[in-house]
Amino acid sequence: MDMAKLSIQLYTLREASKDNFEQVLKFCSEQGFQGVEFAGFYGHSKEEIKSWLDKYHLTVTSAHVPLEELEHDLQQTMEFHRFIGNHRIVCPFYLVTDQASLRELIEKLTPIAKTLTENGFDLYYHNHDHELAKMEDQYILDCLCDEIPQLKLEVDTFWVYAAKQNPVEFLQSHKDRIDDIVHIKDGFDGRNCTQEQHDHLPNEAFNRMQRGIYMCPCSIGLGNAPVKDVIETCKQMEIEWFILENDFPYPDGYTDVARSIHTLKEFIK
Repeated sequence: MDMAKLSIQLYTLREASKDNFEQVLKFCSEQGFQGVEFAGFYGHSKEEIKSWLDKYHLTVTSAHVPLEELEHDLQQTMEFHRFIGNHRIVCPFYLVTDQASLRELIEKLTPIAKTLTENGFDLYYHNHDHELAKMEDQYILDCLCDEIPQLKLEVDTFWVYAAKQNPVEFLQSHKDRIDDIVHIKDGFDGRNCTQEQHDHLPNEAFNRMQRGIYMCPCSIGLGNAPVKDVIETCKQMEIEWFILENDFPYPDGYTDVARSIHTLKEFIK
């Protein structure tokens, strides 16, 4: 296949986005991204967003939309995303801790998935590591897929790795639910990191480690996740969009993204 197209989860640039969202989109275009994945619009109208996308020749690959918004403002959400040219709606997070919370998530997502599909949208679920835990001998993420026929997966390959699973094998075994977007992310275990890795951790990561959460996302190429193998697998699966993300950009979003996309382009060659 041709070289996959590159998108970025704009959560990586959230601090800069608060100050000047247009500048963030301009920067992404200049770095060589063909697409963006939104994680909020910072108070800007759909007309502003669409004009900036057109101005900087960016495609909307997808958007993370909080479940609460999907529950209570679905019609308005669809109107906004249809206007800016997005048909992939991603539920970004839901904390499942027991059977009750799993059932609650399924009951929330089922009608949303049906309505979105009927209106020309696709609903995806973005995993962290906790959905790769087993509940009654079945992984939480697999249970979601079994219960919600329309649901697709936006696999975050680092969080699969953080859950002590092989991201390559996970992608291959879930290919029927993976459409054309995958999160490309690197990271490491903060308990067993090199000095260079340690030096690239922001305070947010250190705070997490103090709470016993040791898996730390980082710039592409700095971590220990099998990013190259993931990329090769995604190529074989003909995934259209590689979406870059770093939850903990260091020392700032712009610097981190420039470093990551440089390495990512080398990996993709």
